[in-house]
Amino acid sequence: MAESMYAPPIFPATPASDRRGKAMAEKRIHYRIDPNDESVTLKDIMKLIQDIQRQHPDLDVFFDGDEYAVCSRPKKSKT
Repeated sequence: MAESMYAPPIFPATPASDRRGKAMAEKRIHYRIDPNDESVTLKDIMKLIQDIQRQHPDLDVFFDGDEYAVCSRPKKSKT
């Protein structure tokens, strides 16, 4: 995260309601980001993604622009 006196507005996600049906059930939101805060950088978001990938190598981690959040879903098997 950017080094400052306060933490940037990146919020751990709370369980969201399933607004989009079954397709949403696999996607998990890890952190929501305040779209109005200009102090959150792309580097901050990439670090969050890398940290989650290291902790959960079985997940596909990505930034969802519609939700403005760092999300994941289980990796699909290659079989």
